[in-house]
Amino acid sequence: MNHLPLENCPLEIVQLIANHLTARQKGVCQTVCRFWRHLFISLQYYHVDLLGRHQFELFLQSIEQSDLIGSCVRQLYLDYTMLDYRQLATLFRYCPKLISLSYKRDITTENDAYQMIPSQQIQLRRLVEFQGLDVTHCLLYGGIASHPQITQLSLSFSGLGSKVTKEELIAQLDKMPNLLELSLDSIALTWHDLESIHACCAKLRALEFSNTTMCPEGISLKEKRALENQLVTPAKWLHSFRLRNVKDLNIHFEWMFYIASKYPYLRHIELWQSFSVSTSVEEDMHLKKIDDISDALSRIGKHCRFLKTAKFLNIHMDHRLLEAMDAVGTSLEAISLGDMSDLTLSLLSHLGHSQQNVTHLTVWGWPSLCMPGRMEELLPLLSQASHRLNHLTLSMQFAGIKNSPCSLDQLLTYCSRLSSVELNGFRVLCQPPDPDKTHPRASIPLTSLAIRNGGLTTTLLDRLDPFCPQLESILLDSCDVIGDSHTRQLTIHRPDRKLKSLQLSYLYSPVAYYHRFGSKSNAIQWYDLTMGDQEHQVFELKEYEYYQSHLSFDYEQKEDPLHRPTQCVHHGDIELEPYRPSVSIKCRSLLELRIGGFPVI
Repeated sequence: MNHLPLENCPLEIVQLIANHLTARQKGVCQTVCRFWRHLFISLQYYHVDLLGRHQFELFLQSIEQSDLIGSCVRQLYLDYTMLDYRQLATLFRYCPKLISLSYKRDITTENDAYQMIPSQQIQLRRLVEFQGLDVTHCLLYGGIASHPQITQLSLSFSGLGSKVTKEELIAQLDKMPNLLELSLDSIALTWHDLESIHACCAKLRALEFSNTTMCPEGISLKEKRALENQLVTPAKWLHSFRLRNVKDLNIHFEWMFYIASKYPYLRHIELWQSFSVSTSVEEDMHLKKIDDISDALSRIGKHCRFLKTAKFLNIHMDHRLLEAMDAVGTSLEAISLGDMSDLTLSLLSHLGHSQQNVTHLTVWGWPSLCMPGRMEELLPLLSQASHRLNHLTLSMQFAGIKNSPCSLDQLLTYCSRLSSVELNGFRVLCQPPDPDKTHPRASIPLTSLAIRNGGLTTTLLDRLDPFCPQLESILLDSCDVIGDSHTRQLTIHRPDRKLKSLQLSYLYSPVAYYHRFGSKSNAIQWYDLTMGDQEHQVFELKEYEYYQSHLSFDYEQKEDPLHRPTQCVHHGDIELEPYRPSVSIKCRSLLELRIGGFPVI
């Protein structure tokens, strides 16, 4: 077995197996024999995520010096890394088996003369390009008549310097006959564009359009309504259709007639109308002709009877959509809703009276939700939305309001069957249990908690321990740790509990006010871990660099610029000075720990 060539055991198969192993188990596998050692060492380079320019340059030096590393790379993700043509060509030359690439390149400069990369070197199956579209240009004009290996394509036409236009891409999509998933960003979309896409790619399973302007197909209301019965050829194989942060969808509601007729076999639909906090909701809703929009949306509910997931943001909805779904026997598993007004409360009430007993519910918060009494109205409606509900997401991401208070203990009191909760944009609070009383929430089956872009008190997770004994997965991302001047440590103390996953990223030191600056000086860099009877370990995040994430869709409430770490250092068993802001973790066992995006366990 020590002499078997690696080709006898493809890395793709080993990767599928390794997905079910912990880092510790992978280390044990390397000790079995020499062949397994080479196999799992090679597997380390199968999927490579590079954060920033510095990491990319080190990776480029590695593949130029070692053919082994480049030959093992199958999937490469470059986050906010600018490439020139020479570096891009080097990637394909030294990584001949690269099948998945996601990257954003810089605009061409005078010293960066364009060079066509030989399309024979490009064996990609999945491509994500945010700017420039150089690889796409090589695929379309590189001299090869067809690229049957490509199954997923995601392109952004934003910015300057793009080598390919939307019209050129659609005209030559027939070179990718096996394309299954297509995502386009920053375009103006017409019915003719969609018909052309389906004519070239008959096997499409998923379509997504982001930051898109919906072009009108009728001018007057009479013309728009007349399009309700226009005949189109159904796309029988398309199961997923997403419009994210699109403009004028509510005004040009004839698009909903088209979607209903064109895609009757959809399993997943997502319609997100762009929202501006500077626009009056009442005025905006008047301009959209509420009845026409509701009728058009209910037609989707009537025709798309195989739906399992429906996501709507800033789209006016009422009982007609839910009644249409009930009438044709649609049984949703997940729904996301929110028209960015108090009408969301009414829609939740209708959801509770419908036959749609969903297991996953996402509610998009609106600006007035932070007013006194609004959250108290929302919580009972959430508990009545579905008797099968076990996954709940509340998000203020688009509301323009940060750190709106949310009482987690009250939420769990109303929704006592939840196994997963995600809160985005909230200041999460929890009252300590009364030691003299048996706590009514002692049997809550909560196993997963995620808090993003908000705040939490230093003792929040400790207070959850008595009535959430099954909590085993915790994610904290871009959060302020709220405390007084004497408390400088976030505690996750569950010494008698076993944790499966703990992910901590972009945590900021305890402050007495609820604002995040995103600066290096406020970031928590020290993490103290104690598991069972083992000696405690200390980790430090170092070498911070300026970073602003690339968003898959553009909107007004963008994330703050960040300073992210590029290194996580293990210091072993050392004592931390009490004045250092830190995170203290105590548990019986922990299967996965990620700090600042770095896998520690």
